[in-house]
Amino acid sequence: MTGIIWACIATFLIAVSPVLAKAGTKKTDPALAGCVVGITYAIVTFIRTSGRITAYKYSYIEQKSWIFIILAGAAAGFFAVCFFRALDQGEATNAVPIMKCNYVITGIAAIFVFGTKPDIKQWVVMGLMVLGTVVITMQSGGKKKSSWLAYAVLSAILISTADLLVKYGAGKIDEYVVKFICIVIGLVVLLIVTFATGGMKKIRNMSFVDGVFLILSALAIPAAEDFYSRSAALAGNYAAYIYDVSLLVMMIIASVSLKEKISGLKIAGAVVFISSLYLQIMW
Repeated sequence: MTGIIWACIATFLIAVSPVLAKAGTKKTDPALAGCVVGITYAIVTFIRTSGRITAYKYSYIEQKSWIFIILAGAAAGFFAVCFFRALDQGEATNAVPIMKCNYVITGIAAIFVFGTKPDIKQWVVMGLMVLGTVVITMQSGGKKKSSWLAYAVLSAILISTADLLVKYGAGKIDEYVVKFICIVIGLVVLLIVTFATGGMKKIRNMSFVDGVFLILSALAIPAAEDFYSRSAALAGNYAAYIYDVSLLVMMIIASVSLKEKISGLKIAGAVVFISSLYLQIMW
């Protein structure tokens, strides 16, 4: 029973994170919002894994691996820029599922990069993800419809690129070390973008309330990871079944707090998307 409770908490936290991020861009530039989230996440990640990060022999990392890690970090930074712009210009209920389609992009790209051959299950899963996302976004809206959509798609491509670069060039390096390096490099990219586009003015105009929402958004991610790890150890696949409904939970939270319209079509799309995640567990 405890595992189920932890899974419910993890699901709520991972669902509320993008909603808080969206709320944090109300009066704050998207790139600056990404910086606040990135700084918070970097600090939390270092605190949680400082032993492994500081003890690692960085001299063991080959030059080729450094190149891939740096490129992955840069891709992660530009992902944050695009994702926060998608949140700012569109709706969380539309941007998040598109970003989650990075699994599809990674899977297709792996065919060409690694020569992998997806089995029937993987093709079905990817097909359901795409179908669910299309249904969800059919009635999309926002300040600039085409603009937020382009940023959302770019965010999915960039996070997939980062993932592939890490897998290809840093497979034997401690995953926590690679993760922290990528976060730091991504943060540098965010800072450069922010200050190159009027950073100080953006900082002065930043809302205190927005900052609180963004910090909470960043804190929710590692907290969700911790609760999910505990729940998975106690409840096994049941934890995954609960955690995978986070997209639907996010939609409900966004409809209440952000007043985003949730139609029956969006709910149907979310159900299709979630079914693809369940299929990965069951099949």
